[in-house]
Amino acid sequence: MGAVVVIIGIIVLIAWGFESNRSVISPKKSHQKPIHKPAVQPPPIQPTPIISPYEEHFSNWKEQTIKQFCDSMSLSDLLVEKNIVEIVYLDLLSCFEWQFKRVKILFRDSYECKDCHVRDERNHVHHLHYIKDELPWEIEDSGLITLCYQCHKKRHESTDFQIFVRINNKLIPSTSGRIYCNRCGSIGYIPKYNHVQNGICFNCWGNLINQSVFNKVLSETYENLDNYNDSFKRTGYLTFMNQLTVNDFVNKVPNYQNYVMPNIPEDDLPW
Repeated sequence: MGAVVVIIGIIVLIAWGFESNRSVISPKKSHQKPIHKPAVQPPPIQPTPIISPYEEHFSNWKEQTIKQFCDSMSLSDLLVEKNIVEIVYLDLLSCFEWQFKRVKILFRDSYECKDCHVRDERNHVHHLHYIKDELPWEIEDSGLITLCYQCHKKRHESTDFQIFVRINNKLIPSTSGRIYCNRCGSIGYIPKYNHVQNGICFNCWGNLINQSVFNKVLSETYENLDNYNDSFKRTGYLTFMNQLTVNDFVNKVPNYQNYVMPNIPEDDLPW
């Protein structure tokens, strides 16, 4: 009997030792959620800038256009170079002030003739009317439209132009009404005869518009020539040109794919 008790005690001790070793080797698992370290995020991919295939064309066009403006005389240059009685309409259209206004209107109209809808970089800008004692480029944009050479010529041959007077910021028809030279269309210049005295019209001697519209403002400008700030006025076209984008160039300028600064024919005007 005593032996049996001893044997049972030994078995109990062996079993207890086994369980103790097992608890050391295999501890109970914790129910705590594992901590996940955040994965290292790759740096954001920078989009590759898309360069328009027409960027070079646009750059060349802008450079040539600005150069054209810079090379054109200003009104103050013209008044120093010529006496007022010698200045004709063609001279005023050659000034950079008009050249800048012209490009702005061509851009507005996408270089499209409003009569025949032809788009051409050589198209003209036509005055629908003139305002007494205001220079050609001082008219509101609404008084100017884009026309091709032929449609512009037809307008001058078939219609006379009206002169308005600005009173209290309103345009009132001038008492001089409509004036017209049946030889030159009242522009004072006949392009195909530019080899004879620069094409001046022998019928009105180029003075019909000047005497009716511009003489007074030219005289006033000359008297205050020291106050005519060329540099300030030229910043206007530089600001305009620098604000244009390649998309403006593609959407507005005809033949933008192979743009070349057009050569103006000798029998054309700087419209």
